[in-house]
Amino acid sequence: MPGEPHDPYVESVAFTFANAAGPQAALHYGRAVAARALDTDRANLVPVPSPSTPIGDETLVLRRTGGPLGRGYVVAWRSGPVLAIVSALCHPAAATMQAALTLATAQQARIATPTSLQPADLDDAAVPLDNPKLRLPVIWLGEQLPAADGRPGLTLDGVDVSRYEPQVEMGYGYRGHPDAVDLSLSRPRPLRRFLHGPRFKLLCLRRYDARIPGLHAAIFGGPKPAFDQRRCGREPPAVFSAVAFYDGVAVSIDGGACYPCESRRAPFNSPAGMRAVLRALRSREPRPLAAPAR
Repeated sequence: MPGEPHDPYVESVAFTFANAAGPQAALHYGRAVAARALDTDRANLVPVPSPSTPIGDETLVLRRTGGPLGRGYVVAWRSGPVLAIVSALCHPAAATMQAALTLATAQQARIATPTSLQPADLDDAAVPLDNPKLRLPVIWLGEQLPAADGRPGLTLDGVDVSRYEPQVEMGYGYRGHPDAVDLSLSRPRPLRRFLHGPRFKLLCLRRYDARIPGLHAAIFGGPKPAFDQRRCGREPPAVFSAVAFYDGVAVSIDGGACYPCESRRAPFNSPAGMRAVLRALRSREPRPLAAPAR
């Protein structure tokens, strides 16, 4: 519906020609070229005034008025033998146009000064943590946690962001592998209510002191989940987890227990493993955004 917000969507396209004449001719038919590159109808692209300072050698800005992906803005420009296109779809429109220009400026900087891509440039695992709609402070283990005390190192494998609790889930290692660790971020108050509520008592968990000065945290050990579990037994805990409370956010930790491969040792699925993860938690500062185009 017009005026309704929708999820942001960005596309980036670049074509390299033998010389500058190719992009110059292509930009002359900019609406048709952009429509074909972005798989939309040409009628959905309406020219609007371009910025006073062009991006590259010549710039064309189009308003995207419809289509299955929503509305937004498209920036097409030429720079030497390169024709580039950036499309940003979101709401509100003014912010979307500025985002498209900012992204185009960033892409033009790479076109003007080509640099080899490093492995980190192709790793977008942490990108959801920069979502401006995320209202929680991010506490994590970094993109990598070095191996220590006989435990393997951990690498951030993926991030899921949700409007529901938990609002952030971070997977370190392949989920289900015995070496993996999962972190979840939630609002503190609902989690505290759950920890003191009747449903929590049904989980048959034993509490262990985290023994980390200055950190409000607890470690829990319990039996493997079972559908026929009706009462708490006396067997040693098989599954360990932990909870830590910070200002404005609660962190839940899963020790990566792997039920199909229980014969393999899960290095973090123990009180000592949970303490190692708790000690490694740290705050993540938001990445600075690129300077807006003028």
